[in-house]
Amino acid sequence: CTWEGWVDTDWYNALNWDGCYDGSANPIHPGTDDIVVIGAGKARYPWLTLYQGAIAINTLTIEAGGQITVDEYTTITANQVDNYGQITIQNVTGHVLRINAPFNNYGTVSFGTEAALVLYLSGTHTGSFSGKQMSVTHAGSFPVNTFESSSTVNVNSFFVGENHSVIFAGNVSADRAYIRTGASINVTNPSAVNIAEIILQGGEFIVDSYTVASGLNFTGSGTIEANLINSGTVSPGSSPGTITVTGDYTQQADG
Repeated sequence: CTWEGWVDTDWYNALNWDGCYDGSANPIHPGTDDIVVIGAGKARYPWLTLYQGAIAINTLTIEAGGQITVDEYTTITANQVDNYGQITIQNVTGHVLRINAPFNNYGTVSFGTEAALVLYLSGTHTGSFSGKQMSVTHAGSFPVNTFESSSTVNVNSFFVGENHSVIFAGNVSADRAYIRTGASINVTNPSAVNIAEIILQGGEFIVDSYTVASGLNFTGSGTIEANLINSGTVSPGSSPGTITVTGDYTQQADG
């Protein structure tokens, strides 16, 4: 089932698709059994504009040069989603793309300073993510998202839901990261990762060494597997809260 965009940008217009048919060979938009491909070189590409729109398909592949745009609050449910092209979430408050599928990003996902991206299942990423808020939140059994050495994440906030694991081997820039109970962030390339503020909500942060910079905070309850250097504020929360440091703790004079 291949996107052609012959008529307009409407995903639900059967005339924009090639190879999508019902049991009577009538053209339809993609459904739960369809293997969907969005390729390069189309005059128009799909815009997802239906509020609380729910797209359910077998698999989705956005090829290099292909693209989709999300202009509302949209959920894609599939057995697999692979992006080699461009996914754009319009820069509007309340605009969200939720991907309820194993998702691999080899291309670009951008969501501006107001929108959000939510990943529910596991994935491996070599491409880029940029925007306001990115969440990997639990669904299924202990999902893992691995951001390879060539990947880039540039977000205001990064949220890791319960029982979800994140491995950062690439470049990461975030104002803050939230790590829920049973969740973890494992940083394998510390020199490429700049997370200004860590908020532990029962989770675990794993890295060789982490410095709380002057004027910034390390808060909550959970575990940091690292040598922790404090030039800012370390503040266990949750009344009372405990932050367990498994490495060395160094208190700087300005902290």
